[in-house]
Amino acid sequence: MVLVNDVLELPRSPHAEKVTLVNTVPSAMSALLQTGLPSTVRTVCMAGEFLPTELVNRVYAAGVERVFDLYGPTETTTYSTCALRLPGAAATIGKPIANTRVYLLDENLSEVPPGAAGEIFIGGDGVTRGYLNRPELTNERFVILPAIEPQGRLYRTGDWARQTRDGSVVYLGRRDQQVKLGGHRIELGEIESVLRDSSGASDVAVVLQKRDAGDTLVAFVAEREEGQINSKDCIAALRARVPAYMVPSLIVPVASLPRTLNGKVDRKVLSQMREADATPTREAPRDLLEQWLANIWAFRLGKKEIPRDADFFDDLGGHSLIAFEVFTDIELQMGVAMPLATLFQTPTVELLAKAIRRLNWNEPKHITFIAPGSSQKVIYLIGHQPAGLPESLSSSGARVMAVKGGSSADDLTDSIREIAMIEPARPPLVLTTVGVRSKEIRKIASALSHAGFADVSLPS
Repeated sequence: MVLVNDVLELPRSPHAEKVTLVNTVPSAMSALLQTGLPSTVRTVCMAGEFLPTELVNRVYAAGVERVFDLYGPTETTTYSTCALRLPGAAATIGKPIANTRVYLLDENLSEVPPGAAGEIFIGGDGVTRGYLNRPELTNERFVILPAIEPQGRLYRTGDWARQTRDGSVVYLGRRDQQVKLGGHRIELGEIESVLRDSSGASDVAVVLQKRDAGDTLVAFVAEREEGQINSKDCIAALRARVPAYMVPSLIVPVASLPRTLNGKVDRKVLSQMREADATPTREAPRDLLEQWLANIWAFRLGKKEIPRDADFFDDLGGHSLIAFEVFTDIELQMGVAMPLATLFQTPTVELLAKAIRRLNWNEPKHITFIAPGSSQKVIYLIGHQPAGLPESLSSSGARVMAVKGGSSADDLTDSIREIAMIEPARPPLVLTTVGVRSKEIRKIASALSHAGFADVSLPS
């Protein structure tokens, strides 16, 4: 037996070429393959972390003859199940070892059928007596269920898994990774399991992110060495194997997942990460209708910008609930009623705008669209546009959308309400006062305030 401080030191050990079996954790083995696994190694045993199929394939490619996946908490004397993992085969932690029994139970402590997710409870000779001087924790984690376990005592692991028809156990994740979204209880590990199988990625993590537009599932997938992750293929695979409410709104390819000091995936960091570079640069809206639709989508999806050719579902992470809200906004703001199925047929701003035009939609005459630049702010001119913009505006490079209403306060306040509906971000407004009396200016200013526009200037 060769003991090293770190498995990465093994290649430098004077006994390295005598070693035939290596026992370590998957993350360490992944690094060891890069530094050089001794050519004498024939068997590799890995435990302590999820073992992805991609890593199994790499170990076999290094000349190893057998790869074992071992599972079990310390409280059951280290290992409780074992699986001989084969190249390209689906991930599994195998079956219980001798004198050990594994049960998958639901929240009512009843056994779940094959294929259903349940918490892993372990019984048998390996179950320890409890925690030293911690009776409350012992009573919480070690339970007596004589109707299920003949010897009456089980260890509650907090891990979730499902069982295949041949009795093998497929690890899904921690019980504390269960989240609730839209009234549904979701096992994040179950989603991660499908993503690993479909993408071949070495590392996957799904988190629930809290956003202004509503909570949403986001999947972070570590890119493979042989090529990039195809987000659309991942989404398609998920839709084929899990319910719609379990499909993440976004697949974010990353170089690697952030980890804590003890090597676990840092889900707290992931829950705060944003997909700044996840959506490729695309074309901006080209006219008023496209910009109006993009504003509605951005508000409901919680995004800053919406490209005209980005797919509502595959690129932007939309789902049926958000689609319903979008179509409600379109009907209220534009007066256009369409069946929800329209979005599945026209899933981009460009295509949806064409569908609306086919309905003979009347574009507002008092709003003029001017295409945006790459890094410009939006400023509206309300009222009669002056011959030249103030120097402070013309030198700022701001995009200007002129609102050409009448000079009466009623006409201008109607224009303000129109902008309030199509521009939820409430950009600065420049109110021109040509032909408007001071009493009416106060009325307009009041309308601006009620519409939520905080930054207002009134040039003379």
